[in-house]
Amino acid sequence: MRRVALAASLLMLVSASSAASQPRTRLVLTGFTGAFGNTLLTDFDQGFKQSAAMVYTISITRDDAARTATLLVRSNSATLGATKPIAHLQWRLSSSAIWVPLTTSDVAIDSQPLAVNGDFFTDSIIWRVLLDWGTDALGAISATLTFTLQIAAP
Repeated sequence: MRRVALAASLLMLVSASSAASQPRTRLVLTGFTGAFGNTLLTDFDQGFKQSAAMVYTISITRDDAARTATLLVRSNSATLGATKPIAHLQWRLSSSAIWVPLTTSDVAIDSQPLAVNGDFFTDSIIWRVLLDWGTDALGAISATLTFTLQIAAP
């Protein structure tokens, strides 16, 4: 049985000050822990192994100023393990049918304006790793991902 695992380490960068007048924006990631578990023969037959959903919620906790929050993702390495290209790890929003290959450059997952206290947006990220009978070696694969929350004036 082939085993495919994804180790995801999360790094969230948020520009914020402790001053009471500064707006505060919060990112919460829940759900998928980064492990795909064991792959089955049927996963190789269909050409991929899909994950459970990773839910993200971005919210504003003060209404001092409107801003745009953008969630970015990138891989810290060009490969999954020794030789499997990072582009074989793909993601999509649950609200979209389009799969996006992971890269080593920041790519926007979602971007929305936030204006008043209590504003938020949320969605789910589905991950999949492409599998190939002929080229994928036995063993675990892993990648370190960086999630960045970018805050900007609208």
